[in-house]
Amino acid sequence: MTENRRHGKTLAENTAVMYIRMAVLTVVYFYTSRVLLRELGVDDFGIYSLVGSVVAMFESIKVLFTASTQRFLSYEMGRGNPQRLSAVFNTSLYINLFIALIFIILAEIAGIWFLEYKANISQDRMFAAECVFQLSLLSTVLSILTTPYDASVIAHEKMNFYALISVIDGILKLLAVLILPIIPFDRLIFYGIAVVAVTLSLRITTIIYCNKHFPESKLKKVYDSSLLKQMIAFAGWRFVGNASFTITQNGLNMLLNVFGGTVVNAARGISYQVKGAVSMFLNNVTVVVNPYITRLHASGDRDKMFEVFFSASKIVFILDAVIVVPLLFATENIMQIWLDSVPQYSVVFIRILLLNTLISALHQQIDVVFMATGRMKVYQICEGILLLLPVVMSYFFLKAGMAYSWVFVLVLITEAVDVAVISFIARKVASLDVKRYFVNVILPCIIVSVIIVGAWQIVDVLMVDSFLLKILLSAVVDAMCVLYMLRLGFSSYQRNALKDIIAQSKFSFLTRFI
Repeated sequence: MTENRRHGKTLAENTAVMYIRMAVLTVVYFYTSRVLLRELGVDDFGIYSLVGSVVAMFESIKVLFTASTQRFLSYEMGRGNPQRLSAVFNTSLYINLFIALIFIILAEIAGIWFLEYKANISQDRMFAAECVFQLSLLSTVLSILTTPYDASVIAHEKMNFYALISVIDGILKLLAVLILPIIPFDRLIFYGIAVVAVTLSLRITTIIYCNKHFPESKLKKVYDSSLLKQMIAFAGWRFVGNASFTITQNGLNMLLNVFGGTVVNAARGISYQVKGAVSMFLNNVTVVVNPYITRLHASGDRDKMFEVFFSASKIVFILDAVIVVPLLFATENIMQIWLDSVPQYSVVFIRILLLNTLISALHQQIDVVFMATGRMKVYQICEGILLLLPVVMSYFFLKAGMAYSWVFVLVLITEAVDVAVISFIARKVASLDVKRYFVNVILPCIIVSVIIVGAWQIVDVLMVDSFLLKILLSAVVDAMCVLYMLRLGFSSYQRNALKDIIAQSKFSFLTRFI
């Protein structure tokens, strides 16, 4: 088997594994949210969502160093340098230990201040909120300290293990929720303790797996000042964009709490459960493609790198569209089936966030290209500025009495502008052919988006109420989108390459549909 065919087979099988993971986790997380909302109640569920946002304000530090470590590991694999692999891994452990300390200090100071003086939480639930806050901090610190191991699993493309750990994590948290009714003390505090216990056990499991399978994950006294500077510089510039994104997403949740209380936080929490499930479609392909694109860049095969980038962008978008359409058409019906009591505002929040995921599908793939090249400075500065705008604008909109949904509309508009801006930045720093990118990727995606929004508006105007009819219509729209993208959105070369990749995997029967 040729190298390209072997990589193609690996990509196809890893992608399939990640989608099986996604299917299982979607069911688990949706059911977990349903039971958690019922057992905690709207107010406690809103508190848990709010506290999670406070912690997540600082959790971007963890995310950026995971991505940084994975990028450097993949790059050295592409160059075939095992000594540098070990240096990268051990250097990242030092960095993450320092980051964990910074995280604790910042989160304790800012988090307690917000809960005590700004959060709209009843006094009788403040103790529970503070306990959950401390437990969430502990869970996040455990994750920060072990992120190099996660990065190693992804860089080695061991998606079977990655998917298994994710599924076990979801199932154990569901079990914790299911036993809430028999807990004799505060259920919100118990759930926070359960999450810490699950995190600790799975972190230990991941460490054991990496030590057994990856030689570079063995602890060594390695100090390479040049490598340390490179990794910190790369992660530092990523921090600008990630911090802006995190501040925006979770800062908006805090603004919603200040202006609307925990009821609006509960609606936002449910909405982001749906968005998170849909976003797993984006992450599945991104996690699989990211190390492959980085290796292609390291080996100097830029033409192949951009070919994979174009194809991955369209695949992620159309897969996202397939799941967004039925959710968009039948949001109210699905929410009524899913939840015993649907929080106010959640339906409109979900619909706006679903449209936002379509734009995010393009954004994430461009991010992969920047990570592969390692040239992050201009990209992250521009993105950092753009992503902070919704927080500032939302404050004035809410202050003026505008509807809470405008918060998410502003995020959607900013995301679209951001994709346009970073595309032109990629032309300069990564030699992206913007015209080719527009014709081959953006234009087909715009046409698919018009089909989706147009069909949704027709269903809305005709006031179609039947759930079965909405699902049938959404299936028709899905088929139109997939057919258009396969026949006109993909070139004959890309279709044949896709067929060849799938034919070499365990899912060869799918070639008949391409």
